[in-house]
Amino acid sequence: MKTPLLKPLLITSLPVFASVFTAASIVWQLGEPKLAMPFVLGIIAGGLVDLDNRLTGRLKNIIATVALFTLSSLVAQSTLGTGLPFILAMTLMTFGFTIMGAVGLKYRTFAFGALAVATYTTLTYTPETYWLTNPFMILCGTVLYSTAILLFQIVLPHRPVQESVANAYEALGGYLEAKADFFDPDEAEWIGNRHIDLAMSNTGVITAFNQCRSALFYRLRGKHRHPRTAKMLRYYFAAQDIHERISSAHVDYQEMSEKFKNTDIIFRIHRLLEMQGQACRNTAQALRASKDYVYSKRLGRAIEGCRQSLRLLSDGNDSPDIR
Repeated sequence: MKTPLLKPLLITSLPVFASVFTAASIVWQLGEPKLAMPFVLGIIAGGLVDLDNRLTGRLKNIIATVALFTLSSLVAQSTLGTGLPFILAMTLMTFGFTIMGAVGLKYRTFAFGALAVATYTTLTYTPETYWLTNPFMILCGTVLYSTAILLFQIVLPHRPVQESVANAYEALGGYLEAKADFFDPDEAEWIGNRHIDLAMSNTGVITAFNQCRSALFYRLRGKHRHPRTAKMLRYYFAAQDIHERISSAHVDYQEMSEKFKNTDIIFRIHRLLEMQGQACRNTAQALRASKDYVYSKRLGRAIEGCRQSLRLLSDGNDSPDIR
């Protein structure tokens, strides 16, 4: 099933909107506005520990989340207002969850959510409310959000990884455009300043690649791999190969810009890198729209023109080694 063309922010917000809308409707029907705060805080807590994963992986995460949230909320609620026992319980719980978080990112996320739930339980306490009400409503909010995210996972199972791959190509396009500035002959004296821009763009590429790799990892652990996941993996390898090639330095860019500033080769390389950057952005748009990328014939002509100029240059004299 093709993913509908929706903005990434809208898709991310839909589970939260659906959960909050459902919670507000339930509270309105019950006529108990005091239940709204712990209910909504439970939804927020569920969103804090939501980790992208396969359907079975999400189910396991939900079970672990509910168990930890139950423990955290009950401990905080049962010791609230007791003075020293409350301080000791919260200290021990904080220490225990901190040690658990040292195991890995997933456990660190669960530990943070559990401590947040303990805080939410304390904030929503009122003396006239039955002591199990707030923990129960917080857990209901968490389960409600988890149910909503599961439904969206079933409807749009491949959207997160597809969006991650699109973000990787978007960042790669920015990196290619930053690299194109090294081949501007009129800016040869200020190439040193371009290294900072290139390093910042490279940081964005590495971050996007890490998120993409993490999203793919969770979906490739099972025996049965969906063809869409395999396709996204090929897209990721292609992006990684492009990044490895373009991040290599083959010549002294300042010397090259000064040497060939009055020839067409430097302008061709500059234009070619900009067009390749735009091609990466077009690939990202195609991924978000679930369409196949259409190779630009104009880009093909630019590549061939650049090759011809390089051949003519290599047949001439004292040219640097350009690969």
